[in-house]
Amino acid sequence: MVTTAAAPAISGTSLGPGILGFIEEYYAGRCTDQTISYFFDALYGFAPSQNAVWSARKAIRDCWR
Repeated sequence: MVTTAAAPAISGTSLGPGILGFIEEYYAGRCTDQTISYFFDALYGFAPSQNAVWSARKAIRDCWR
């Protein structure tokens, strides 16, 4: 049996660390929320709403304060 640690939860979003990293990486590359949603849909088959992307970026920013 393999035991793994749970992914840390960031308040303000229900997205996991992999998705948050994807969003932050593309936002740092000067992509808009709409473009990030489009890229995510093209790569993984579903697109988070622009509001979900914005909320995730806000949660990441608040995490570092």
